[in-house]
Amino acid sequence: MLVNSAHLFSGFLPRRLELVVLVILGAVTAVLAAAAVARQPSFTAVRAYAITVLCLNWVVVASPKLTDPPPGNYILFGVTVLACDIAAVSMRAWPASAVIAGSLVPLISIRSLDFGLNVGVLDGAVIAIGAVAMRFIVDLVVRTYDRVDEADRSQAAAAARQSAQAVKGAERERWNRLIHDKVLAALLLASRAETHTVRASARELAADALDALNDTVPDAGDALSVALPLAAQSQGVDVHLDIATEGSPPPDVVTAVLGAAEEVYRNVARHAGTTAASTRVRAGDAFVHVEIRDEGVGFRPERVDPDRFGLTRSIPGHLEDVGGEAVVVSEPGHGTTVTLRWPALVARQPEATHDGYVPLPLPWPALPYLWIASGIFILLLVHEGGTPSATVGVAGALTMLGYRAAQFPSRAAGWVASGITLCSIVLLAVSTEPALHADTRYWMAGMTIPLLVNLTLTGRFAPAWALSIVANLCVYVVWGRHGTGYFFTAIEGMAQMVLITSVGSICSMTLRGATLRAREKHRQGAELDSQASAMRERTAERQRRIASLTQEIIPMLTTIAGGEALSKAQRAEASALEMAARDSILAPHVVDDRVAAAAAHARRRGVNVTLWEGPESAQSDVDVDVEVEFERFRQVVVEVLKSAPDHSEVTIRWQPGTADLLATIAVGGVVAPTVRCLVAGIAPGALVDLDEDGLWLEIRSRASQRPGAAERMQPLAVT
Repeated sequence: MLVNSAHLFSGFLPRRLELVVLVILGAVTAVLAAAAVARQPSFTAVRAYAITVLCLNWVVVASPKLTDPPPGNYILFGVTVLACDIAAVSMRAWPASAVIAGSLVPLISIRSLDFGLNVGVLDGAVIAIGAVAMRFIVDLVVRTYDRVDEADRSQAAAAARQSAQAVKGAERERWNRLIHDKVLAALLLASRAETHTVRASARELAADALDALNDTVPDAGDALSVALPLAAQSQGVDVHLDIATEGSPPPDVVTAVLGAAEEVYRNVARHAGTTAASTRVRAGDAFVHVEIRDEGVGFRPERVDPDRFGLTRSIPGHLEDVGGEAVVVSEPGHGTTVTLRWPALVARQPEATHDGYVPLPLPWPALPYLWIASGIFILLLVHEGGTPSATVGVAGALTMLGYRAAQFPSRAAGWVASGITLCSIVLLAVSTEPALHADTRYWMAGMTIPLLVNLTLTGRFAPAWALSIVANLCVYVVWGRHGTGYFFTAIEGMAQMVLITSVGSICSMTLRGATLRAREKHRQGAELDSQASAMRERTAERQRRIASLTQEIIPMLTTIAGGEALSKAQRAEASALEMAARDSILAPHVVDDRVAAAAAHARRRGVNVTLWEGPESAQSDVDVDVEVEFERFRQVVVEVLKSAPDHSEVTIRWQPGTADLLATIAVGGVVAPTVRCLVAGIAPGALVDLDEDGLWLEIRSRASQRPGAAERMQPLAVT
């Protein structure tokens, strides 16, 4: 477009100035092309292009004019249109307004010399309208990208929650297996340890159970206070340790922190120019914070060679494996501070999916159509090429229709829009007399700019490039038949379509690349959240299980592991603890302190108590938002256990996964009739069958009886 300008090499401007303009614009265009080829485009490059064109416009206006301007386009007309569009799209309101106004004033001045002030001002106004129209189109696209980004963010958060729930269930099952295989086996065998052989086997099982439990609960204070100084000493670093712990973080986290800290001490010894470092440690069940500082020479972290494996990969890698992070802060002459932190502090603020773009506050949907209408008005006003007014009107209507079709997001709509717009261009080309210089009749190409920007920014590159290339070929063929001079003139006017398509493709890749980077950050953040949540779930489950074992079971295991002969009372206690622990595995939501106490009391009376939960309940948290509250069910269980006759059978099942039935309670043996009134006061909707053979109790989500059971089942009622 620039090379074929009527002003270029016409003697209107000094030859050296024209060469400088060509070189500068060529260099800036090369930077844009390189960014596109490298698939790492940035708004910085396109902003530089717009500012460069602004400066060149003023240089051209200020330079001496050697002759009258030749007819045709101003030397910087096409690139100024492009620069104004870029400024509107990639800058904030005030900088964009300054660049557009600063570029249009010289253009209007030069165009006024060719066609008069009216046409010059009209050209400037149309270009400004087009720039705002481009901003609106990009704004629509960016909003679409934002919606996609928000969907990605929600999906990542949902995946993190699902992963945490899965980890919680898996950790619960792991502890169930550990208690069942180790703890219950030791207690059960100890309850039968009447001979030396059985007692020896029980002692081994108890010792094994204690070892297994101890392995899951490392003492963070001891591990870190002992291992950190040893790691520093192994690297020849004197360390001042300030440590305070409030619990026991997971063992894999402690291991990761120690591995990263050892690498930090190694870097201190090799690169800091000092052999002293202070280490501050704060740790708890769900967090670890280690700060290692030296007063060495310091460095600039951003200039570290990526090949420095220790600083760039080893130290952060240890923490990232467990959902943590390593932060390095350093300045030359001010030492270095390395913070090892678990879990990682994941940024909660939404990240931009577009580099520096600020959406237009008040988008005006009519602006692209106003741009097209302005082009039609210019064609009718100047009336160059003898195009009939009716033809201009039909072509404008087709162009608007094409842009409207492009508003539909499908690729098919893009092809339809390109086809309609191509018909408009061919109609104008056939109806217009060609010219030996570019003039307003080439607005047939300018009117396609909103469509080309829309197609490229929505990723429909094929229809956009097809329109640019085929439309140019059609105009070249139609006008080229009048002579080669017309053919080359057509190149100048129509090349802006290819240029706009190229820039639109670059901007689209910029938005897509930024969106993909943000999506990857969301994924990484979700993974870190998931890892940290998993660690918290493991810690919470470990605390709950250890708390339930510490009071009675662990002391009993310690006694059994001591190898001494157990008294009859101790064997009975071991049996009771084994059954209580089994209850907590088979019915974790049913068993609380009251139920556990009632079950223990019933068993001492010889009652065989079985507690059980359905798999849907055992694997996850129970949804207590049902017609009969879960707390009431526990009260029913307690009353039934209290009323169960000695040496009877009691089976209690909680099964919320079934359609209507929430729970059943069966008692074998004669049960006191008063239990009916006791249960009715707690769960009025329950159904009961009470006779001399025992008690059958059903608690349903709806107070309804099974078909055919009306004779056997009677609603509980207080009488």
